[in-house]
Amino acid sequence: MGLRGRAVANPIWNAFAVQSFVDLTLLPVAMAFSVRLLPMFLALSAAFWPVRGTAYAYLVGVCLQLTPPALAPFGLDGRVSDFIAGCGGLAKGSVILWFVCQLDLLTRRRPVERPARFLQIGPARPPTRPGLPDFGEFGRFELLVYSAYLWLVGAALCEVGNGAATLLNGAVAVGPGVVQHMYLLGFITLLIFGVSVRMLPGFANRRAVAVPALVLPTLWLGNAAALFRVAPLILPAAVNELMPAVGKLAQRAFGLSGLLALTAVICLSLNLVWTMRSRG
Repeated sequence: MGLRGRAVANPIWNAFAVQSFVDLTLLPVAMAFSVRLLPMFLALSAAFWPVRGTAYAYLVGVCLQLTPPALAPFGLDGRVSDFIAGCGGLAKGSVILWFVCQLDLLTRRRPVERPARFLQIGPARPPTRPGLPDFGEFGRFELLVYSAYLWLVGAALCEVGNGAATLLNGAVAVGPGVVQHMYLLGFITLLIFGVSVRMLPGFANRRAVAVPALVLPTLWLGNAAALFRVAPLILPAAVNELMPAVGKLAQRAFGLSGLLALTAVICLSLNLVWTMRSRG
């Protein structure tokens, strides 16, 4: 670009690459780990539902959604593009909602009892937390996981809404940047925050995270960062015109989002470093 003074490739390929990475790598990996790990960490029912069929349905929705940007440089008709993208968004969002429902993380419709892990063992050992197979030695990590999945549900609802709106009138209800922030900062980042403090101490042969109380500040900072990043982007333009003060406040919140996210990462990093340096 520096030598030619112009773009080397069509900028639409950048958006296609980002969306492909999110939809075909980050989200599937996060959902796969959730199916395998969250039943152990949060006492959920095992996956007796069709996981493979859910994966195939998700792949179909993603491929439909990726087809228009992939073919846009070759002059795909706008009406055909909107139809394919709308079907893809509707299918992908519906599959994600189905996945969250079957995972039973937020609804807890299928209670699981594991007497060997939930009963008190010995007079000096306290009972586990109600409904969870740990003693609080990892902090309130489950709240980070719950909030991550709430952001995933919100993103999936936006996908369904955008898909339906595209099929009906050709205009999306929520911009794609908002949905990506909900996926990346809301779901993926908070899920990493929650799972890492629960899983990594065991990898280092530690029985607990160094500072369990530091998990809650990570929760509030991470959720505030996601909220401040998403809310200004969905604020109607009419609000900025009628109430300029609200627009300025939203702009500052958007800028503050990065600082809050960085602080949350620092809290998590310190907690994990102190855990690794502890004597177990």
